[in-house]
Amino acid sequence: MKKLEKILAVTIIAFMVLRLFTAFPYSSMILTLSTLLLVLLYTTFGFALLNGISFRSFLKKESFKGISIWRMIGIIGTGWVLSIVIIGILFVFQRWPYGYINLQNGLIFTGIIVIVIVLKKGISFHKVYSYILLRIGITGLIGLFLLYLPQETLLEMQCKDCSTSYLEAEKALLKDPNNKELQEKAYQEYIKMDKAEEERKQ
Repeated sequence: MKKLEKILAVTIIAFMVLRLFTAFPYSSMILTLSTLLLVLLYTTFGFALLNGISFRSFLKKESFKGISIWRMIGIIGTGWVLSIVIIGILFVFQRWPYGYINLQNGLIFTGIIVIVIVLKKGISFHKVYSYILLRIGITGLIGLFLLYLPQETLLEMQCKDCSTSYLEAEKALLKDPNNKELQEKAYQEYIKMDKAEEERKQ
């Protein structure tokens, strides 16, 4: 499971960086699917993965020997919190609705987990908590970066090859995202830009 986790994490980060520099074909779809798989991994198998238990061993009862019920509850909760942060990162990066709310909530719970782990360190610190802090550190830094990155800056980074009219329509929509007229205008400008790109390729 750790190998799958690393592959998905590297894929997500790589395609996010790639999207900031070029319009790579199917990058949005690959990014979304990779994120979904990582979220499913944390929510479904997080109790084993975050405890350092391999895929081959997680069905064996003895693999969980010595793990208290409170630690298990905490581990499961951590898996869900990581999923919320990752979903928030995806939504903010893709400029989808409610991304910032999800990301903020996830980061708040992440902060609580960090505090609990730090307090736990003074009592009985297990190496599992080091792995959790590493994952929280990576997702937290990416989440904070996107949270404080201006939306217009993110849009400009993702749309280096976009038409000026489309960029202006999207920027206007960012200021009033519930405005139906601006939504329609941004959509029409996207269609025009897409048609112009197709004609250019022909």
